[in-house]
Amino acid sequence: MRYLSLPCFLAASVLLLGSPSGAQDGQGEALPQGNSDCPKSRAYIEPELTTRPEDGQLYDTQRQAIDMPIRDVIQAMGGIEAAYVVAGRTRAEAEARIAEGAEGAERRFHQDTILRADALTAILDCLQSGKGA
Repeated sequence: MRYLSLPCFLAASVLLLGSPSGAQDGQGEALPQGNSDCPKSRAYIEPELTTRPEDGQLYDTQRQAIDMPIRDVIQAMGGIEAAYVVAGRTRAEAEARIAEGAEGAERRFHQDTILRADALTAILDCLQSGKGA
């Protein structure tokens, strides 16, 4: 479980740094007004998540993260472009931990992290396209 610190820190940071959804990020980039057809959170991936209630904080972290409004996620990450970068890095880190042999709750946590990163990227693409999900 020694490799959980970075992903847990990133997830906790996003949860704690969320701000009111009508604001702008620190660089003045307007947050997307949103396409009504784009998901407002990543909650739609919940049936695919593999963490279990007995995984304790790892389970709780994943559920809190998918429920966070996307506008808050984008703002906490510093804008759309930064969110793409964070999603890519987070996914790569989780893949590396799985490849290094993560097992049990840790493996499930990293698998869920990959799903969340992919869902964020898909929602960002939706917001950028203006065409909906």
